[in-house]
Amino acid sequence: MNQNSKTNNKKIMYMHTLTRTLVRMGVFVALLIISAQIAFPIPFTMVPVTLQTLAIMLICVALKPTEAVLTVTCYVLMGLMGVPVFAGFNSFPALLSPTGGFILAFIPATAFMANMVSLLEKRFAKDKVQSAWHNTTEDTNPCMYSTIREEYASNRINEQVEKTTLTHQQKKQLFLKYTFLVLIVIGFTAIIYAGGSTWFMVFMRNFADTTRPIAFSESLLLTAVPFLPGDAIKAAAAILAYTPLIKLRNL
Repeated sequence: MNQNSKTNNKKIMYMHTLTRTLVRMGVFVALLIISAQIAFPIPFTMVPVTLQTLAIMLICVALKPTEAVLTVTCYVLMGLMGVPVFAGFNSFPALLSPTGGFILAFIPATAFMANMVSLLEKRFAKDKVQSAWHNTTEDTNPCMYSTIREEYASNRINEQVEKTTLTHQQKKQLFLKYTFLVLIVIGFTAIIYAGGSTWFMVFMRNFADTTRPIAFSESLLLTAVPFLPGDAIKAAAAILAYTPLIKLRNL
């Protein structure tokens, strides 16, 4: 009887966790769809400015890697099936346009950033625990050791560090963490630029009515360089939102 009760409780907990995860993913799919419609065309390029990349960066922080990739993949598949989720309420034809490569690049860029954020959190979580242990060894109260273990096991070590005055070592770790985060965001943006610019070059060479083939460097100038200032602002917004959003991963 007890065994059956335990099995039922596990099933209930699993269904509760699954439902919560699916709802969270659905909310971010909706956010991605809305962000795609906030578009600003630029006269000298075919690629519009949207908030899609900002939404995807937030997804990479707030969701675990598998959840993040599935969320963005679901968004792309919805467009493939004809649902008007892309910029300007476009669907499948947008993937066959000169800017289709940017949409397809969302998936590998998401996989890269979400996994790198996970590695970043694991790496600096260890540093926080080691720092906490070091601080307790200076305190002669041995009961603090069990307290540290309990707080770490319950994933409350981050809150303890934030509530205390930052030491020099903690400031150094925080600086390194956000430096690596900036590099991750740059890598994420580079993947999207590479995929979008490559697709644009191939499209213009093979399907557009042009008098000469376009080079990759020219493709970058048309589809990437004009968006650097806007992408820098979006990256800064994502980094500022990192601390509150990363806590959603463990909900």
